[in-house]
Amino acid sequence: GKHLSVKTAARTLGAWINFGAQHLCGTQAERAVKATETAQRVGYLPNPPIVKRTIHAATSMMQGLYGIQVTALGAQKISSWSTAALHLWWGAGRKMRAKELCWGLFAKPHKEEPFQAIEMRRIGGLRRRLQMHPELHEQHVRDWTATLGPSSGAPPRKHEDGPLHLVAWEVQRLGWQWDDPWWYELPNGNVLPVAGGPNAWWQHVVREELRRRDLRELLKRRPHLGGIENGLATDLLLSLFRWKGTKEHPALTPYERGILQAVLADGIMTQHRR
Repeated sequence: GKHLSVKTAARTLGAWINFGAQHLCGTQAERAVKATETAQRVGYLPNPPIVKRTIHAATSMMQGLYGIQVTALGAQKISSWSTAALHLWWGAGRKMRAKELCWGLFAKPHKEEPFQAIEMRRIGGLRRRLQMHPELHEQHVRDWTATLGPSSGAPPRKHEDGPLHLVAWEVQRLGWQWDDPWWYELPNGNVLPVAGGPNAWWQHVVREELRRRDLRELLKRRPHLGGIENGLATDLLLSLFRWKGTKEHPALTPYERGILQAVLADGIMTQHRR
């Protein structure tokens, strides 16, 4: 019968973390600023990168993602948030790294990187709503027809408030076509159901499409990385990085792992960069 008190903050390993700040306070832009500040604080924790990313996903990401399915957020604020999220576990050094490779190889960007997490939350939010409320299917078709219509031949989608408008914006950024209220057409010609199919398979397809889109953007900046637009064989690329070691072949030292990490993220000085 004893009432438990609710703690809004605590000191953890010397860092003061406010994990009880209400996510619904303020506008979407104000929540993004708060999420950026939280990510910067998490970066001061004396923990390994994987622990910092876990804390970041449970604090900063939840603050900034609240209400993102229905409210547009400026790209500059998301970019500042994304930079803070990368710095908290990668560090502010080794600046020649490609952020897309850092996230794609060593982290879970659909949960920890703001741009991808927002896209996943918006597209996945529409799917969950239609799965949980079959009675809204007819209304979904009417709303889609009235507000959007087929994307082929239509003017570019605008980044404006509203769940359907924001999903259409993210679909456009991914290079998909949305010509039917129940199907997306992917760049490779395959189709992805809006609400159908197994959830695990659906999430895997969306994650891979997010990664490929980012890699295509990276290729525009770094043409010498030709071929990455088709995806990354992470198990092969990270086999040495993840090697646990044996008596004959010990694991890499932390220093060696750091060098290998920089190499894999295209973050080293080479002849063509001089």
